[in-house]
Amino acid sequence: MDKNLNQNKIKIGPKTLTTLQLSIPNKEKIDLNTFIEITSKKTNLSKNEAKKLFFEVDLDGDNIINWDEFVNNFVFSENLNEESNSEIYLLKKFGNEIENENENENEKISSLCFLNHQNKYISTGNNGIIKLWSSSSLECVKSIQVNQNNTMLTDSCKIENDDLIAISSCARKIHLYHLPSFDFIDEIVDIPNIPLCLHSWSNYQDKFLSFGDEKGQIFIMKKMINSEKKFFKINNNNSIKLIPHKDWISQIKLWGNIGILSSSYDKTLKITDIENQSVIETLEGHEKACFCFDTCSSLGFIASGGLERSILIWSPHINKPTMILSGHTSSIVKLIVLENENLLASLSLDKSIKLWDIRNFQCVQTIQFDSFQFNSKKKKFTKSNSLSTCMIYDNKKEQIVTASNKLTIWKKNPNQNLKSNFLKNQFHQDKIINTLYNETFQQIYCIDERAKMSIWNILNGKIENQIQIQIKEKVSNVIFDKFKRKLIIGCEKGFLYIVNPSNGKIISKVQQKNKIQINKILYSFQKETNEKQIISFGLSKDIYIWKEYGNGLIKFQSKLTHKYDDICSVCLCFPNLIISSDWKGNIFIWNLNTFQLYDSFQYFSNLNIQLLQFLDSINSLIIIGKFGLIIWSLDLKKILFDYYNEENEEKNLISFTSICLDDSQSLLLLGDSNGIISIWEIINNNKKNIQLLLKNFWQIENENENENENEIIGLSFIQISNQKFILSNSNFNVYIWNLNGICLGKIGNEEKNWNLFSNQSKKEKEKEEKEKKLSSLSFYLNFLNNQSKKEKEKKKEKKKKKKKKIQIMKKKMKKKKIILNQNLFQKY
Repeated sequence: MDKNLNQNKIKIGPKTLTTLQLSIPNKEKIDLNTFIEITSKKTNLSKNEAKKLFFEVDLDGDNIINWDEFVNNFVFSENLNEESNSEIYLLKKFGNEIENENENENEKISSLCFLNHQNKYISTGNNGIIKLWSSSSLECVKSIQVNQNNTMLTDSCKIENDDLIAISSCARKIHLYHLPSFDFIDEIVDIPNIPLCLHSWSNYQDKFLSFGDEKGQIFIMKKMINSEKKFFKINNNNSIKLIPHKDWISQIKLWGNIGILSSSYDKTLKITDIENQSVIETLEGHEKACFCFDTCSSLGFIASGGLERSILIWSPHINKPTMILSGHTSSIVKLIVLENENLLASLSLDKSIKLWDIRNFQCVQTIQFDSFQFNSKKKKFTKSNSLSTCMIYDNKKEQIVTASNKLTIWKKNPNQNLKSNFLKNQFHQDKIINTLYNETFQQIYCIDERAKMSIWNILNGKIENQIQIQIKEKVSNVIFDKFKRKLIIGCEKGFLYIVNPSNGKIISKVQQKNKIQINKILYSFQKETNEKQIISFGLSKDIYIWKEYGNGLIKFQSKLTHKYDDICSVCLCFPNLIISSDWKGNIFIWNLNTFQLYDSFQYFSNLNIQLLQFLDSINSLIIIGKFGLIIWSLDLKKILFDYYNEENEEKNLISFTSICLDDSQSLLLLGDSNGIISIWEIINNNKKNIQLLLKNFWQIENENENENENEIIGLSFIQISNQKFILSNSNFNVYIWNLNGICLGKIGNEEKNWNLFSNQSKKEKEKEEKEKKLSSLSFYLNFLNNQSKKEKEKKKEKKKKKKKKIQIMKKKMKKKKIILNQNLFQKY
């Protein structure tokens, strides 16, 4: 992938986001002009960048957004698509899990801490023992009994920028040990409640240690040195008491040098101001106790997990979860954000690790621990009933360490090669369903059948983003809505999705009752009534009409049913009509407002209709079949232009697969199954006599002669700076052409980017000298006929050779039979 991916993407830091939050007056309704004015003043974005950012959030196209929509889009689009090496990150168990001979399975590890300078791990257990482990071999180097009563140790924490480590216990004490000698030097007593979690940070020369307890309180202590040699002490002068929660505090962490972020069994996360000792923000969304969380400073989100087995993703600027990650089958006990790897690691009680790509929050790997362990006394493997308790990340060795009643190391798998061998396009290994163009952002969107979307800059051919949309079914058709703010995706089993193209987030999901794969989708927008409708159909007699409401919500509206045969093609007719055809050549016109049959034609039974296109300039219908083309006037109810080739029907040569008109409806673009693209000029003589003049055609070069991969399945005209271009896609390749048939670029080939407005005059002159000028339909058909004749001649020659081989083999077999008979006769 291009190393410069996302270099042109709009980026906003968390601090700038906070500034915008304070600057915008009405957060429920923010119009385009207000947003551009405030954003251009308060941030480094230009007015054009602010406008693009607004359009990405405004999915309805009404030029109004609210703050929650903006933050949600910000968290999951612009900042979640950084280039990283997470595609090559797979966890693999390193060696065997190591345990001591005297270790009891009931002695569980309660916390883990990584000592960076000593390359050691410290574990605390429910039996009151501290253990020091080697980070490479997991050998237990030292073991210390903290107290004689074997009181459970709850957490451990290294004092920031100091050679001290703090250990908290259920005896309502915090023990301090010196590093690296591990000698006991001090303890904090007189703690009112049991300290459950620890956290440390430094501020200039001052060092702080904080803990959360069972009553929902947080104590912050400043390091001091006095005659009694007490490093930390709970008193009114040197400690601060916060009361953000009503139940056990499970984890605490410094938030922006001004506050404390905490999670609790009371189902909430809270940000508390240290100076004012008041709660700034409350994040409510967990249905049960919250056990853990982690933050991502670069991308500005919080991930939390707990008893209900789901991971909640938060923006600190809104008090509700913006995404929920499901997949774990047990309570989540630990979350770690690996920012350099663009990964989120989650650990659950049932010994399961999941890795999530934080660019799109897709689960990229799941690891289930072995439930068996070797018992050294019985000298055999026995089933382990222990549960996962904690997990840390060793950034020095780039490995994850998990703990239950023993430690396990997980490293990157050096033998795993995840670089896919793409078939034809190195960014898409599955069939490309459609290629769409967004003129607002000057971007090309490619979507394959596995819902993988790549976004390209049309001016230089560089990839700008790549998103995996979370759709399980195979994609069969994709279109933009009227304002090109939403993707409408049709899938197998009749599923229809509305998706935000900037981040791949699913907005709405419905399913057709007949559960037939959706082969085509149309979008209707009536300006007078502001009615938005989606039309979908597959290989059945039914056409489904869906009404779109605000924020991308769609609901079933009506169903149109054909009488005679399955539907083969549908097109929209201005202003509120829909035209459909079946495989027997019947054409029906329906009213989209009343859902009643408006008119029907049954004159085209010999055409074998494949494509329909409406010409609103002359109120006519272009009907394309396998063996011909007709232009039918809806006003005069007669054929204005037709071509039917009986010779072509016998030889079965032409099979048109795609059709497109330019904005002026003066040019017709056709693509067929042989990879030939043709441009036709529509000449209108007083709406009574229509002519088609072939201006140009060319064929895509077949890279692999053994595969029919050049069938044109998508065509569109693109206009940039008063210049027209053509975008085409086959099963695996996407090209951009000028009107003279010169290929300006191929999407997916990152080594050869293009300049869309480079001087192509020399190439065009060379091409014009080599090719003949085309001016008639018959020339095009003759070209195809000659091409097919050559192919048929080759096939005939192959058949002749096969026949000769078979005849020679038969002669040899006859000779062998004669010889065998003679030998048998001699024996008798």
